[in-house]
Amino acid sequence: MGDREKDLSVVFELVGEETFEIHYHSLMLEDHLLDYPSVPEEARLGQMRRLLCAAAVGCFTGTIYAALVSRGAEVRSLRGFCTASISEDSPPAVSALDIRVEVEVGNEDKVILERVRTIAERGCLITRSLARGIDVTHTITLVP
Repeated sequence: MGDREKDLSVVFELVGEETFEIHYHSLMLEDHLLDYPSVPEEARLGQMRRLLCAAAVGCFTGTIYAALVSRGAEVRSLRGFCTASISEDSPPAVSALDIRVEVEVGNEDKVILERVRTIAERGCLITRSLARGIDVTHTITLVP
């Protein structure tokens, strides 16, 4: 089923003091290490927010790309950017994601890009899910 698996899991594992590994169980995403002691303390914040941005901008930009290509457009360049804003609440939360996509297509494909803008208003799997306010559950289990 690949990326359309009904349930998909990622593992976040402590592998050393303040050092974690994220296991994606993916052929495309390499597991990576978050080695907090290796960076200055002031640079440690925001790593999970960056991952949230990566998921949202990757999904949305990939959706734009797929929509353009499936309609025969020549995509010359494509870049997506995402900024996450934090609320003033206590505790704080991500209050907004701002996604911007820059795309270059051939002159003859600008009409296709305009049609794709309409499709993009629906978002992608990740941005639609966030906009709906997905359910999040938490379970903490003591293991022997």
